[in-house]
Amino acid sequence: ISMSYLPENIVVKLRFVSQSINCENDFESIKIDLKKILGHAIFDYGDKSFEFYINKLFLSKGCKISVAESCTGGYLSHLLTSFSGSSNFFNGGINAYSEDSKVNVLNISKNLINDKTVVSEEVAIAMAKSVKEKFNSDYGISTTGYVGPNAPNHLLGVVWIACVSKKNIITKVLKLKFDRKTNIIISSRLALNLVREQII
Repeated sequence: ISMSYLPENIVVKLRFVSQSINCENDFESIKIDLKKILGHAIFDYGDKSFEFYINKLFLSKGCKISVAESCTGGYLSHLLTSFSGSSNFFNGGINAYSEDSKVNVLNISKNLINDKTVVSEEVAIAMAKSVKEKFNSDYGISTTGYVGPNAPNHLLGVVWIACVSKKNIITKVLKLKFDRKTNIIISSRLALNLVREQII
Protein backbone atom coordinates (compact mmCIF):
# COMPACT_ATOMS: atom_id res chain seq x y z
CA ILE A 1 0.00 0.00 0.00
CA SER A 2 1.40 3.41 -0.95
CA MET A 3 0.38 6.71 0.64
CA SER A 4 0.68 10.28 -0.59
CA TYR A 5 0.06 13.59 1.18
CA LEU A 6 -2.04 16.25 -0.58
CA PRO A 7 -1.99 19.47 1.49
CA GLU A 8 -4.48 22.25 0.72
CA ASN A 9 -4.69 25.21 3.10
CA ILE A 10 -4.87 23.45 6.51
CA VAL A 11 -6.61 20.41 5.02
CA VAL A 12 -4.38 17.42 4.30
CA LYS A 13 -5.77 14.63 2.17
CA LEU A 14 -4.15 11.20 2.54
CA ARG A 15 -4.38 9.07 -0.58
CA PHE A 16 -3.85 5.31 -0.28
CA VAL A 17 -3.28 3.06 -3.29
CA SER A 18 -3.20 -0.73 -3.23
CA GLN A 19 -2.82 -3.37 -5.93
CA SER A 20 -4.10 -6.10 -3.62
CA ILE A 21 -7.31 -7.98 -4.40
CA ASN A 22 -8.12 -7.55 -0.68
CA CYS A 23 -7.69 -3.79 -0.82
CA GLU A 24 -11.09 -3.06 0.76
CA ASN A 25 -10.10 -5.00 3.88
CA ASP A 26 -6.72 -3.26 3.87
CA PHE A 27 -8.34 0.16 3.74
CA GLU A 28 -10.73 -0.67 6.58
CA SER A 29 -7.73 -1.62 8.69
CA ILE A 30 -6.01 1.64 7.77
CA LYS A 31 -9.10 3.62 8.80
CA ILE A 32 -8.99 2.03 12.26
CA ASP A 33 -5.31 2.85 12.66
CA LEU A 34 -5.75 6.42 11.44
CA LYS A 35 -8.61 6.98 13.88
CA LYS A 36 -6.37 5.91 16.75
CA ILE A 37 -3.60 8.27 15.64
CA LEU A 38 -5.52 11.32 14.42
CA GLY A 39 -8.83 11.13 16.31
CA HIS A 40 -11.14 14.08 15.64
CA ALA A 41 -8.65 15.61 13.20
CA ILE A 42 -10.20 13.28 10.61
CA PHE A 43 -13.31 14.91 9.17
CA ASP A 44 -14.26 12.43 6.43
CA TYR A 45 -13.24 9.53 4.20
CA GLY A 46 -13.54 9.90 0.45
CA ASP A 47 -13.14 12.73 -2.05
CA LYS A 48 -15.54 15.30 -0.60
CA SER A 49 -14.23 18.76 0.29
CA PHE A 50 -14.00 20.11 3.84
CA GLU A 51 -16.72 22.65 3.05
CA PHE A 52 -19.06 19.96 1.72
CA TYR A 53 -18.51 17.94 4.90
CA ILE A 54 -19.20 21.02 7.05
CA ASN A 55 -22.41 21.70 5.14
CA LYS A 56 -23.67 18.15 5.71
CA LEU A 57 -22.56 18.20 9.36
CA PHE A 58 -24.50 21.37 10.15
CA LEU A 59 -27.56 20.03 8.31
CA SER A 60 -27.44 16.73 10.20
CA LYS A 61 -27.05 18.42 13.59
CA GLY A 62 -29.86 20.90 12.96
CA CYS A 63 -27.80 23.79 14.32
CA LYS A 64 -28.08 27.43 13.26
CA ILE A 65 -24.97 29.44 12.37
CA SER A 66 -24.32 33.16 11.93
CA VAL A 67 -21.05 34.96 11.23
CA ALA A 68 -19.47 38.37 11.82
CA GLU A 69 -16.54 38.87 9.47
CA SER A 70 -13.87 41.49 9.31
CA CYS A 71 -10.59 40.35 7.76
CA THR A 72 -12.18 37.46 5.83
CA GLY A 73 -14.42 39.94 4.02
CA GLY A 74 -17.35 37.61 3.35
CA TYR A 75 -15.36 34.51 2.41
CA LEU A 76 -16.59 32.62 5.47
CA SER A 77 -20.18 33.29 4.43
CA HIS A 78 -19.27 32.16 0.91
CA LEU A 79 -18.00 28.81 2.23
CA LEU A 80 -21.14 28.31 4.29
CA THR A 81 -23.40 28.92 1.28
CA SER A 82 -21.42 26.98 -1.33
CA PHE A 83 -23.82 24.02 -1.35
CA SER A 84 -27.55 23.55 -1.66
CA GLY A 85 -29.49 23.45 1.58
CA SER A 86 -27.36 25.96 3.46
CA SER A 87 -30.40 28.12 4.21
CA ASN A 88 -31.45 25.39 6.64
CA PHE A 89 -28.52 26.17 8.95
CA PHE A 90 -27.04 29.53 7.91
CA ASN A 91 -29.05 32.35 9.46
CA GLY A 92 -26.94 35.18 8.06
CA GLY A 93 -23.74 37.14 8.21
CA ILE A 94 -22.44 40.65 8.77
CA ASN A 95 -19.34 41.90 6.98
CA ALA A 96 -18.18 44.44 9.59
CA TYR A 97 -14.95 45.40 7.87
CA SER A 98 -14.50 48.88 9.30
CA GLU A 99 -14.24 49.97 12.91
CA ASP A 100 -17.39 52.07 12.48
CA SER A 101 -19.39 49.06 11.30
CA LYS A 102 -18.21 47.06 14.29
CA VAL A 103 -19.46 49.83 16.58
CA ASN A 104 -22.64 50.84 14.74
CA VAL A 105 -23.83 47.51 13.32
CA LEU A 106 -22.50 44.95 15.79
CA ASN A 107 -22.71 47.32 18.78
CA ILE A 108 -19.14 46.64 19.86
CA SER A 109 -18.10 49.03 22.61
CA LYS A 110 -15.91 51.88 21.36
CA ASN A 111 -14.11 51.77 24.70
CA LEU A 112 -13.36 48.06 24.23
CA ILE A 113 -11.89 48.73 20.80
CA ASN A 114 -9.81 51.66 22.10
CA ASP A 115 -8.57 49.55 25.00
CA LYS A 116 -7.92 46.22 23.24
CA THR A 117 -7.81 47.23 19.50
CA VAL A 118 -9.96 45.62 16.81
CA VAL A 119 -7.50 42.73 16.48
CA SER A 120 -7.94 41.15 19.88
CA GLU A 121 -9.53 38.18 21.56
CA GLU A 122 -11.98 40.41 23.40
CA VAL A 123 -13.29 42.09 20.24
CA ALA A 124 -13.53 38.74 18.42
CA ILE A 125 -15.67 37.38 21.27
CA ALA A 126 -17.86 40.50 21.31
CA MET A 127 -18.41 40.21 17.54
CA ALA A 128 -19.37 36.52 17.79
CA LYS A 129 -21.74 37.20 20.70
CA SER A 130 -23.39 40.07 18.88
CA VAL A 131 -24.02 38.22 15.62
CA LYS A 132 -25.30 35.17 17.51
CA GLU A 133 -27.85 37.33 19.30
CA LYS A 134 -28.85 39.34 16.24
CA PHE A 135 -29.64 36.23 14.21
CA ASN A 136 -30.83 34.11 17.14
CA SER A 137 -28.35 31.36 16.21
CA ASP A 138 -26.90 28.43 18.10
CA TYR A 139 -23.36 29.46 17.12
CA GLY A 140 -21.86 32.84 16.38
CA ILE A 141 -18.50 32.91 14.57
CA SER A 142 -16.22 35.90 14.09
CA THR A 143 -12.96 36.79 12.37
CA THR A 144 -10.82 39.89 12.91
CA GLY A 145 -7.21 40.52 12.00
CA TYR A 146 -4.64 41.63 9.46
CA VAL A 147 -4.32 39.24 6.53
CA GLY A 148 -1.79 41.44 4.72
CA PRO A 149 0.13 42.75 3.06
CA ASN A 150 -0.18 46.13 4.83
CA ALA A 151 -0.27 46.08 8.62
CA PRO A 152 1.84 47.01 11.62
CA ASN A 153 4.81 44.61 11.62
CA HIS A 154 3.89 42.94 14.90
CA LEU A 155 0.31 42.35 13.73
CA LEU A 156 0.89 41.26 10.14
CA GLY A 157 -0.83 37.90 9.69
CA VAL A 158 -2.40 37.97 13.16
CA VAL A 159 -6.03 36.83 13.10
CA TRP A 160 -8.38 36.17 15.99
CA ILE A 161 -11.35 33.85 15.47
CA ALA A 162 -14.08 33.14 17.99
CA CYS A 163 -16.97 30.72 18.28
CA VAL A 164 -19.70 31.48 20.81
CA SER A 165 -22.51 29.12 21.79
CA LYS A 166 -24.87 28.90 24.72
CA LYS A 167 -22.38 26.69 26.57
CA ASN A 168 -18.93 27.73 25.35
CA ILE A 169 -16.72 30.56 24.18
CA ILE A 170 -13.81 29.25 22.12
CA THR A 171 -11.10 31.44 20.60
CA LYS A 172 -7.99 30.87 18.53
CA VAL A 173 -5.23 33.21 17.45
CA LEU A 174 -3.49 32.62 14.13
CA LYS A 175 -0.12 33.91 13.03
CA LEU A 176 -0.12 33.51 9.27
CA LYS A 177 2.71 34.11 6.84
CA PHE A 178 1.14 33.52 3.46
CA ASP A 179 -0.32 35.81 0.80
CA ARG A 180 -3.58 37.65 1.48
CA LYS A 181 -5.86 35.22 -0.35
CA THR A 182 -4.36 32.16 1.34
CA ASN A 183 -4.58 33.82 4.77
CA ILE A 184 -8.28 34.50 4.19
CA ILE A 185 -8.95 30.89 3.15
CA ILE A 186 -7.05 29.48 6.13
CA SER A 187 -8.77 31.82 8.60
CA SER A 188 -12.21 30.92 7.25
CA ARG A 189 -11.60 27.18 7.31
CA LEU A 190 -10.21 27.28 10.84
CA ALA A 191 -13.24 29.30 11.95
CA LEU A 192 -15.49 26.54 10.59
CA ASN A 193 -13.34 23.97 12.32
CA LEU A 194 -13.90 25.70 15.67
CA VAL A 195 -17.60 25.01 15.26
CA ARG A 196 -16.97 21.46 14.05
CA GLU A 197 -14.99 20.69 17.19
CA GLN A 198 -17.88 21.89 19.34
CA ILE A 199 -20.57 19.73 17.77
CA ILE A 200 -18.95 16.46 16.71
